[in-house]
Amino acid sequence: MGGQTVGMLLGAGLPGPETGETVNLLDDRIKAGILLAAPGRGGTDLKPETAKPK
Repeated sequence: MGGQTVGMLLGAGLPGPETGETVNLLDDRIKAGILLAAPGRGGTDLKPETAKPK
């Protein structure tokens, strides 16, 4: 859950369980971060520009 936690603190949104509205836990004290183990399913769920190999 570390990647998920850091992502949320950096500004990643997550739909709330009751209303579906985006929950934002952005912490303004954090100025930069790197997600080494970012959550997600990858594959076809990625945007084309993200899925493109570098």
